[in-house]
Amino acid sequence: MNLDAVRDALMADADGDGLAEIAEADRWAAHHLAEARAEAGAAVATARAEGEAEVAAELAGQRAEARRDARRRVLEARSEARTRLLEAAASRALALRDRPGYERFVDALALLARSQLGEGADIERDPSGRGGVIATAGGRRVDYTLRALVERGVERLGPEVDSLWR
Repeated sequence: MNLDAVRDALMADADGDGLAEIAEADRWAAHHLAEARAEAGAAVATARAEGEAEVAAELAGQRAEARRDARRRVLEARSEARTRLLEAAASRALALRDRPGYERFVDALALLARSQLGEGADIERDPSGRGGVIATAGGRRVDYTLRALVERGVERLGPEVDSLWR
């Protein structure tokens, strides 16, 4: 055999071995690339799920805060409406002082106060310009000023008063 033939045979063997090595390297790379892609896909899916959960929790918190804020605003509006109602009613009640029959009304309030506190009760008529009476006896006191009567009347309405501004 001549050297050229040996060289050609060795080269053919080397080419075959090289090709086998390249094929094995390609298989190894493809396998590891597939594993890496699967791991990356799982990591992306986990991150997406965690992100969605965080967003959902944040949205739930924001919704709860919005509901609390809306409820606070409703309660503030109702309180303001109740205050305006009381002020308007008290103003109209104070206007009764100029009407005929008001003195009989105050006499009736004084009589009611004495029936509750006794005949010796001290009766103050139109205390501090508030109309009505305040009566005291011993350590007891009744307030039948026009403002107090209006406030009690609104309180007696209870939840019904809220229907005025629904």
